[in-house]
Amino acid sequence: MAQDGTVLPLTITAAAVGLIWHATSALTSIAYAGLEKAKANFANVGTVPFGYGNPLYNTPAASPRTRRLRAVTANTKEVRQITAGIYDTIYQGNYGTLKAGVQYSYTQRIASTVLVGAPRPTTTSS
Repeated sequence: MAQDGTVLPLTITAAAVGLIWHATSALTSIAYAGLEKAKANFANVGTVPFGYGNPLYNTPAASPRTRRLRAVTANTKEVRQITAGIYDTIYQGNYGTLKAGVQYSYTQRIASTVLVGAPRPTTTSS
C-alpha cells in the first residue's frame, strides 16, 4: 500500500516441479516441490504501518514471562513444500479405477523481515 492509501499489487515468484514415475503398470511414484515467494510492499504513515511485509507488524514470538508462544502477526514471505508418494492400482476395469497409497508432505512458512533483535517466525509441518 502506498503512503496515500492506494492499493499496490504484490510481486510474487511461484515455481513448481514434479515427477511421475510408472514403475510398473500398477505402481506409480510421485514427487513434487513448490515455492511461493512474495516481495514486501509497504509504507508507513507516521508510526502507523501499512502494506504487506511491513516489519512493524511483528510481535515477539515468545512471551518472556510465560515462555509460551504467542500469535505472530508477520506477513508470509515464503512458502515451500515438498511431497512424495507411492500408489498401487488395486482395481481397474469397467467400473473405474481404485488406487491406494501413501503420501508424505513437508511444508515450511517463512515470515517477512522482522524488527532488529526479534526472531524470524518460521512454521513447519509434515
